[in-house]
Amino acid sequence: MVRKCLLFLLLISLLPLQAQEEVKKEQPVEKFYEYIKKPYGNEYFLFRLGLNAGGSYLLNLKNDSWPEAYSKHKQRMSLGILISSELSFYAFPRYGIGVKYFFFQSSSQSNNIEVPNIQKNGLMEENMRLHFIGPYVFTRLSGKKNKRAVVLGLSVGSYFYDSMIETADKRLYKGNSYGILLDLGYEFQIKKNIDLALSIAYSRGFIKKISQKTVRRIETIELDQPNFIDLSRVDITLGIRYQK
Repeated sequence: MVRKCLLFLLLISLLPLQAQEEVKKEQPVEKFYEYIKKPYGNEYFLFRLGLNAGGSYLLNLKNDSWPEAYSKHKQRMSLGILISSELSFYAFPRYGIGVKYFFFQSSSQSNNIEVPNIQKNGLMEENMRLHFIGPYVFTRLSGKKNKRAVVLGLSVGSYFYDSMIETADKRLYKGNSYGILLDLGYEFQIKKNIDLALSIAYSRGFIKKISQKTVRRIETIELDQPNFIDLSRVDITLGIRYQK
């Protein structure tokens, strides 16, 4: 009987030691989890809605084989307007996932211009549009009061390109591709749940195949590497963020 009591007491004394070892093993994981989950001050955002507008510049809209006047026309086409939006949800206070969309447009008109494979000399008007949509992940790093923040985001998605060229007749070019978008923004609170955001972004993508539509026919054109349509672009925008 005494032996059984001693054995029982020994087992009871060992249980706290075992529990302490389990707690010690769990501490690193729990600390990391608490770091990820830790809110900024008393704020804990669940979602964010963003809208931006600004200017954009296509970096490589050029080709050494183009005539000089046509190259200048394309350089004017490099500058355009950009409107973008995003809808995201916070998986954790510092990290979120959502959807990113932007629309880019540029236009130009030239007189007495030679257009390769279309006309020798004449009037040309061009209107180019570019859409992008894709999943978006980001991290938002802010101060203790959550009134200022730096946001770094990444999106990989689909580009949709079209360009209407008017010379003696009309030609519509369309194409699509995959691309990548990186953005960096600085946000500061102007009202509860509303931030003003200044952003700079870089995107990259190539159109390798286009369809050409004229009054008479539609045909698909495979582009060789020197003639790929390079969509690499830099954007500077100002926008509003609503977070709740």
